[in-house]
Amino acid sequence: MVVLDNCNKCHDRLATTFSHGGSASQIEECVICHNPNASDIAKRPADQAPPESISLKRMIHRIHTGENLTQDFTVYGFNGPSNFNGVRYPGDRKDCVQCHTSTSTYNLPLPTGAIPVVTQRDFFSPQGPGTAACLGCHDNSDVAAHAYLNTVTIALLRRGVRDVSWRRKDWDVVKVHAK
Repeated sequence: MVVLDNCNKCHDRLATTFSHGGSASQIEECVICHNPNASDIAKRPADQAPPESISLKRMIHRIHTGENLTQDFTVYGFNGPSNFNGVRYPGDRKDCVQCHTSTSTYNLPLPTGAIPVVTQRDFFSPQGPGTAACLGCHDNSDVAAHAYLNTVTIALLRRGVRDVSWRRKDWDVVKVHAK
């Protein structure tokens, strides 16, 4: 979905800069620890609970949204707390291919079998993988309500509605993030 060369256009040598001492050198290795169930619970003080999700998709979108976030985004890691609310992304965040390899790597629907993301500090949890990526940037309560209503399918399935593709057409990623 993302290649290290795209990261290194801004970060020079991402592998040695952000990978906890250079122990990981490829993006594919990041998801070993930064998976949908991962959080900072091991490093976060009990009085700062609940833990923050460190799922790669959600975390990277939150970090790169930084100064535009409405919620606090502080992750407790190996070097203590890191607050990312002051991060300013130097490009246009709507230009997804600055990081992603092609539109097929971020367009909805995502491939089946993707694991929901546990997001205990957000408005609801778990979140589908697409929802977690979207709410990584768009983090206010109105957008969370929209995402919740448009991604939860249990009630629709109980009523016999199987095709929910109509929900995705107006807010398709390619449509709203088009350059």
